[in-house]
Amino acid sequence: MKTLEAVAGPGRAFAMGPFGSNIKTENFVQSGVPVIQGRNLKGTRLDENDFVFLTDEKTNELSASVVKSGDIVITHRGTLGQVVMIPRTSRYPRYVVSQSQMKVSVDEDKMSPEFVTYWLQSSIGQAELFAYASQTGVPAIAQPLASLRKMRVICPPLDEQRAIVGVLEALDDKIESNRQQVRVLDELMVSVYQASLSGDLVPFLEVASPVSGGTPRRSEPEFWTPEIPWASAKDISAASAGVILSTLEQISQSGLSNSAAELVPAGTTIITARGTVGAVARLGMAATFNQSCYGLIPADPRVHYLEVYLSTRAGVDELKRSSHGTVFDTITRQTFELLKVQRPDERSRTQTVTELESLDRLVIARLRESSKVMELRDTLLPELLSGRLRVRDAEKVVEGAA
Repeated sequence: MKTLEAVAGPGRAFAMGPFGSNIKTENFVQSGVPVIQGRNLKGTRLDENDFVFLTDEKTNELSASVVKSGDIVITHRGTLGQVVMIPRTSRYPRYVVSQSQMKVSVDEDKMSPEFVTYWLQSSIGQAELFAYASQTGVPAIAQPLASLRKMRVICPPLDEQRAIVGVLEALDDKIESNRQQVRVLDELMVSVYQASLSGDLVPFLEVASPVSGGTPRRSEPEFWTPEIPWASAKDISAASAGVILSTLEQISQSGLSNSAAELVPAGTTIITARGTVGAVARLGMAATFNQSCYGLIPADPRVHYLEVYLSTRAGVDELKRSSHGTVFDTITRQTFELLKVQRPDERSRTQTVTELESLDRLVIARLRESSKVMELRDTLLPELLSGRLRVRDAEKVVEGAA
């Protein structure tokens, strides 16, 4: 194994994002050089669909924080563990990393940057990252650049690195293809719903009925056995395309029976009401949720669960504006009472529901497929990187999945 410093490229191979005072809201423009933030690093690849931008002039002032194709971007504060490489086919010639990120450029005569990225995303590489994490306050890597230089990576021959990358990229290509399809399908759902609206406003509570959540006692281990999915704000905020297919935590039937938690059916809309106010997702399975959220079920048998979801998404900005609290903004039942939404035209309702259900089935199918491919990739990743699995054997496994 070698340190990242030993395989770093020439020049300024290690750099951090600018201090917060060097990038202010007033610096952002409609187009220009994109700023990479944590929300662009949620997967294994850079998400290039949600940027803020700086002018070329401002970017030139921050030249030390500029990254380009082949550079590896790592979060050092906040959501630790985020690692992506600026793709070879990036949309922009250069980017600026935010104050919560740092970058490393490797010498491509020694290391494949794709290989190093996969290594840092693996369980072994993540352990390296978290070994330097501070245990107090906001999650952060102590002395970020000094720690990054000391992180270790295995160094097989370059041709072997590239072969391993080829196997893993085939799986990531499938995941990315599904992600793009899901984005288009989600946009179609919104378009179909909006085209169906009658224009008449009705109280939101005629569409959706709020259900409160709850948390079993943490002091009772038997309440926390993995039987029933239990969603929190983290699951909702992280939901791909607004669909929750799994949760970080689960509770038992006894935990459900001995708490205020409610079991709601698949398709139920969940909205965060405290803390991160206004994150919205729908359940891909029956589940429970905590008291920082509301479940929104159809208020009437004639209301479809996708109408609840899409009308909530359409009204979420108004809900956030109407939220209030003495310390933190909070969505309450009274907040829902203030909201008015449009309903689909009754004359075309049947056709609208049929189209929405068809699109929803495709979204769920693509997300489930991606979940299986991710599981396979995460299984193969440490085996390939450690040498316990040969590339040609992994290729045979991948052929059936990608």
